[in-house]
Amino acid sequence: MKRIFTLLIVIVPLLTGCWSRQEVNDVAIVLGVALDKEKKCKQN
Repeated sequence: MKRIFTLLIVIVPLLTGCWSRQEVNDVAIVLGVALDKEKKCKQN
């Protein structure tokens, strides 16, 4: 029984297929981020 359960745990992820896959062209990938340091200013 334990062997069958283990076998199912291993096989089930392999049977799911690619129904939720996303194409590389459809995914937004961040290539870079830039931050500007603001100069400290005196507030009155």
